[in-house]
Amino acid sequence: MSTLLDRLTVHGKCVLMNYDDGLAEGPLVFNEVSVHPSFALKVAAEGGCQGIVLHKGFAERFYHNLAEGLQAPLIVRLNGRTVLRKDHDLHVTQIASVEEAVHLGAEAVAT
Repeated sequence: MSTLLDRLTVHGKCVLMNYDDGLAEGPLVFNEVSVHPSFALKVAAEGGCQGIVLHKGFAERFYHNLAEGLQAPLIVRLNGRTVLRKDHDLHVTQIASVEEAVHLGAEAVAT
């Protein structure tokens, strides 16, 4: 029986598509193409990523609609922060629970 760790690693290594930086860093880290989650999922599928890390909102709205051909399991990030607040409070806030991640079809979570 294959475990998640077996699916996430190839020869003991893994490549994850991390598409959760937009919340923390704001729109400056994206261009007109890379801002669309469909772009990230396409890159993950074509690049052979072993997993894709998304925030709850992206997972809810885009993962299952755009994940065709993607063999990588969904990993939901449970917390987040942003530099977009004027007071630059970088306090990390929980934005999803493990139960919500499982409901979205996540096979793992990240913090």
